[in-house]
Amino acid sequence: RPLQLTESAKTALIQLSQADARQLFNMIELLSLCAPDRAIDETDLSTYIQKTKVHFNPDQHYDLSSALIKSLRGSDPDAALYWFSRLISGGEDLRFLARRLVIFASEDIGNADPQALVLASTLIQIAQHIGLPECRINFSQVITYLATAPKSNASYTAINASQAFLSSQSAPYPVPTHLRDRHYQGAQRLELGNDYLYPHDYPNAICEQDYLPEPASFYTPSNRGYEAKIQEMMAQAKGHQAETT
Repeated sequence: RPLQLTESAKTALIQLSQADARQLFNMIELLSLCAPDRAIDETDLSTYIQKTKVHFNPDQHYDLSSALIKSLRGSDPDAALYWFSRLISGGEDLRFLARRLVIFASEDIGNADPQALVLASTLIQIAQHIGLPECRINFSQVITYLATAPKSNASYTAINASQAFLSSQSAPYPVPTHLRDRHYQGAQRLELGNDYLYPHDYPNAICEQDYLPEPASFYTPSNRGYEAKIQEMMAQAKGHQAETT
């Protein structure tokens, strides 16, 4: 039979569908079976359509995930929580969200706050063993921590630079003789590892020694969070190396 809707009900029904035509058809079919024989208004919608989930289509899955990560990167915990709520309300896989947050912790925070990766990693097991609704609290704690943590992509750019350098080489470096393993049979006869300097035998556990055939620089820590301390330690290490020469 024809389905009669008030104008406000039409608008509300379209909003409930979240731009998903399949979802819209499902709700129309439900209303045609259950609704009274009169024009349906917004009150009827709330009666006959249980808004248990904020549905989203496959394209929105990627858009919502992108919005979550970009809000975290922008240090906006409120926006990040909103997009997370949209995702779990639509039935998003918690394991997927946990993996994305673990990646974010290293890609966008890194050593500026090493604790971020530790916290994010716990979500893998939490998503598997606790589940909703309780684990939303754990996710909220980690999301707010990640959003407000100091940001650095230095570790991310470092591995990219290292791999790009390796790809650009006509041949990879051979392992220097003094760095080779000397624990297998015949290694000592070949004098492998004989010239290795054991750092713990030197003050501050640092000594002048080549670890690559030619110098290379991939990791440049930022001056934010714990990476500011790493900057100091790297500078001190260079100073101590110079003292041992």
